[in-house]
Amino acid sequence: MANTIGYGQGAVNNTIGYGQGAKEGSSFSNLKSIELDGVDDFVSFSDITLSGVFSISFWFKFTGTFNVSGESFIFGEFGNSNNYLQLNSATNIILRIGRNSKTYTSTTQTISQNAWNHLMIIRDASNVTTIYLNGQVFKFLSSQVNDWKIQRIGRVWNAARGFLGGIDEFAIWSSDLTSDVSTIYNSGVPNNLNDLSSLPLHWYRCGDNDTAPTLTDNGSGGNNGTMTNFSTFSTDVPT
Repeated sequence: MANTIGYGQGAVNNTIGYGQGAKEGSSFSNLKSIELDGVDDFVSFSDITLSGVFSISFWFKFTGTFNVSGESFIFGEFGNSNNYLQLNSATNIILRIGRNSKTYTSTTQTISQNAWNHLMIIRDASNVTTIYLNGQVFKFLSSQVNDWKIQRIGRVWNAARGFLGGIDEFAIWSSDLTSDVSTIYNSGVPNNLNDLSSLPLHWYRCGDNDTAPTLTDNGSGGNNGTMTNFSTFSTDVPT
């Protein structure tokens, strides 16, 4: 069943509105992540379709080469070129949302290779989509109005176009978390997303409290992920 996020919707067909859900206890630690080989490693889950307002947050450690044909496609839709996020260079990120491809080029921010970075993508009620790198604005562009389908972390096309490196604490909300960017970045250390006023719809902790091959959805969406072509967790995490 698809998980469709519409702005202001209630909990229907695995959807959630702003502020729903229950908080966990205050105990939190981040000890594990997933490490992908850039070729055939990936995590799959039932389609998540993002419409209207959304926020996406995750940590990544890119150990590959910026390359239009592979290694730098972090997540998207498998089997075609309609939806994905790709690191095109140290200052250039491509978002392809429902066949609408836009290039976000920063003049102030740089993606560090072989080191942990934090990325947030937020689309607001005016359809302005802003990318934040390590708590600071990377670039913003308007007119990203199409639905964005996500069904994999890692390999996103039939060809060997995946992600080489580490991924941690991958989360999605159906709300605008602009005011929480610095809190989520937390000076480079992941923290408990259940402490925010708007709780995640999907939250894959990428190893913590998981048993391979399942990545538990710690959000309200109930959409667990499945590790494919890899079966162990890494202890390399953002600190």
